[in-house]
Amino acid sequence: MIGARETTEGGFFSPLQNIISRATAQRLSCLVVPGPELALASGLDLPAAGLALAAGPRQANVLLLVLPLSEKLLTAASIAYAQMPRPRMVLALGEGTFSPLPEADATGPLTSEGLMEATKKLRQIMAEGIFATKIDDYDAPALQTRIEYTCPMHPEVVSDEPGSCPKCGMFLVPKETSTTSDTPSPHDHATMAASRPAASVSSAEFAHTADDNVAKYVCPMHPEVTSDAPGNCPKCGMNLVKPDESEGHGHHTHSHSAHADSEKTAKYVCPMHPEVTSNEPGSCPKCGMFLEEVTKAGGEEQHDHSSHASGKEAAKYTCPMHPEVISDSPGQCPKCGMNLEQQTTDDEHDGHQSSGHDHGGNALLDGLIGLEPGFMSMIEMTDGTPRSSNGLQMEWITAPFGPFFPGLPGGLTLELELDGDTVVEAKTGSLTGLQDPLKNGPLAAADYVAALGVQMPLATIAYRLLACRAIEVAGNTFATPEIKAIRMATLARERIASHLSWLSQLGRQLGLKAVEREAATLHLLVHAADPATIQALEPRVKKLLSKLRRTWFLSRRLATVGALPASAAWDGPTSHDNTAAGRFTARLDEIATSLNEIKGASSLSAPTLADIGTATGEGHAEVQTPRGLASLHIKLESGKVVSATLKTPSMRHIKLVNPLIEQRELADALVAVASLDLSPWELNT
Repeated sequence: MIGARETTEGGFFSPLQNIISRATAQRLSCLVVPGPELALASGLDLPAAGLALAAGPRQANVLLLVLPLSEKLLTAASIAYAQMPRPRMVLALGEGTFSPLPEADATGPLTSEGLMEATKKLRQIMAEGIFATKIDDYDAPALQTRIEYTCPMHPEVVSDEPGSCPKCGMFLVPKETSTTSDTPSPHDHATMAASRPAASVSSAEFAHTADDNVAKYVCPMHPEVTSDAPGNCPKCGMNLVKPDESEGHGHHTHSHSAHADSEKTAKYVCPMHPEVTSNEPGSCPKCGMFLEEVTKAGGEEQHDHSSHASGKEAAKYTCPMHPEVISDSPGQCPKCGMNLEQQTTDDEHDGHQSSGHDHGGNALLDGLIGLEPGFMSMIEMTDGTPRSSNGLQMEWITAPFGPFFPGLPGGLTLELELDGDTVVEAKTGSLTGLQDPLKNGPLAAADYVAALGVQMPLATIAYRLLACRAIEVAGNTFATPEIKAIRMATLARERIASHLSWLSQLGRQLGLKAVEREAATLHLLVHAADPATIQALEPRVKKLLSKLRRTWFLSRRLATVGALPASAAWDGPTSHDNTAAGRFTARLDEIATSLNEIKGASSLSAPTLADIGTATGEGHAEVQTPRGLASLHIKLESGKVVSATLKTPSMRHIKLVNPLIEQRELADALVAVASLDLSPWELNT
């Protein structure tokens, strides 16, 4: 066949398939794990290899792994890979394992050359496999569990969606279930939304102490669950009630005298809260259970068996919208919340028609009246929740960002509690984590220097220099003036490259493609350049700085976000303006200053340790890294590092996230977090 090409399965492409496969193979979009900034720090030129950065896993067909990666990052990467559309491939650069991900389609050394060769192989695989009829499926182990919802009172009631138990009306609570096993995994039951948003009370707020007398709210079913604020029980989902209201339920006695008058005429009562009565069917506002129809005789509750006495079949209730939902008692539909309606026989139907009541013109009104007992307004749903800065009360939600969110450091986890689009609280962490080079025991001094540098891939020079200085102080040995000059010039080069990388990621987050591309290109040209090359690049770098200073959008966008409190422990690039705009300008100034520091340097190279022999002692040193001040205190014994205490700028700056973004709109909060330039490798959480 003319123009045909053989496939990997022994068939042949048609001319049209040939064209499509080749065109698709040229458009590779990658999700970088842990993030684009590490690819830059490793000297990987993605555009030169024909790889475009994807905004997320659903826009990527290549998962690019920059090894080595932590177990947590690999787990997150496996979930991202499962979300990628087919055809999808894995490209691994560097050395290290990447389980639970599937076997890599292409591998190579962590260099630009390795990237180019591996990408060439990927294109061939993509072109040959795009029309494959056999596709290997992949399910991330982390996704092989599902959430089911069950009733605390009736465990046989199981649903794939939250709702109410059709038997008793209690809120269903979630549990984790394996997709490959019938045995559910241990799970801390999350709070289901009731008359208040679940986010209004977190599990951390429940006080499990012996002194329950100070508690303002308690669960009627689980008296050990107490809280100072209203909310829901994390075990069963019931509303927390005041202690005096909870008395008389569970195993306590209860006096009905206080309710005698009201119960004489009440037709419906809550089985769990006898004080809750109503003349109409509905749900208990405290626990959500269906109110039960009762009659009173001699002060004792009696079920109405008149229908049985008369020989009639017990009344059935069904949902007007979901006729498959049937109940023996009145209540609400667990699927849509509508009131269940009593099923009528033909005789009853005829009798109703002959009653002379005309409802023909009031169908809508009848529907509204029928919904009214179970209707819950936004005011009720947000009762007890704090007001946001705009004065409104809305249901809170928890939204995760990272570890691969565009514009934020790869590996950084950011979980925001949102009141509408306003940030209430943030939880931050790291999937890379600060690794201790001494976890397996003491290290020779030179080996410790190398290990600490590897642990900090975004600031290798700074942390190698920090280790050298601390060890040399402990060994009472000091570098020569010439070596000190080379070290400082090399540190200045790393500062320029780091700030350019940050500018590239900021441009990506703000949608400034030209800034993203130019800053990334300059980073790749600078990060391993000699003094002469950097001097030749100086006009181009300064042109970018000048352009950024004149960009009206940037100055306006950053000027109103990221304001730190006066007491903030910020030791990064300093400026008079303590906002995101100030930190942006300070980094531009540091790039210009660092260019001048490199002039006149004889060479640039990674710091190496002076000969300390078999020295014993303690040493302390500080270095101004691209992100701020880092300090290291080490203890030497016979030329080996036996203990070390490291403090990084990101450890301090991550504590500023909450005061920085509290009560800010979501978009402003994300820009503010990016302005801190956190390094997940510097965090110990």
